[in-house]
Amino acid sequence: MAPDADVTFERAVLPEFDPDRQFDVVSSFYTLCYVADVERALQNLFDAVVPGGYLLITYHNEYAQSIFESIAESPTDYLDETSAWDPDHFAERFELVIGGENLLSYRRIRDVLGSWPQSVWSVAENAERYDAWRQNPFVFVPKPER
Repeated sequence: MAPDADVTFERAVLPEFDPDRQFDVVSSFYTLCYVADVERALQNLFDAVVPGGYLLITYHNEYAQSIFESIAESPTDYLDETSAWDPDHFAERFELVIGGENLLSYRRIRDVLGSWPQSVWSVAENAERYDAWRQNPFVFVPKPER
């Protein structure tokens, strides 16, 4: 990045997001799993993208739901003291994913935003992937030029 690059960061509690301007790239990384009104959050994030820009997100899908349901049924079988998540609160923490309320898919994103998401891995060169991207896709959604 050039030393004179114009970089600005904004933070919001989703689904609300209404900055006073638009950005070339808006990113939401591992946060949509905590948002009940995920479609409104998606739309608000996308509204903050300039035409020709990108929304960059990770999201939980039906595969993640299946995995999280299994963990929630018997958290101590999967989570120990080294886990990032507390076994006693796992089901509560991910209740929206487990209940299927905020799961996303390529089609649902397209239906909400009118633009198909694309895998970041389809354009990343020599990027290292790990298995979690299967249940937590990492995508960009291009906002069409007007």
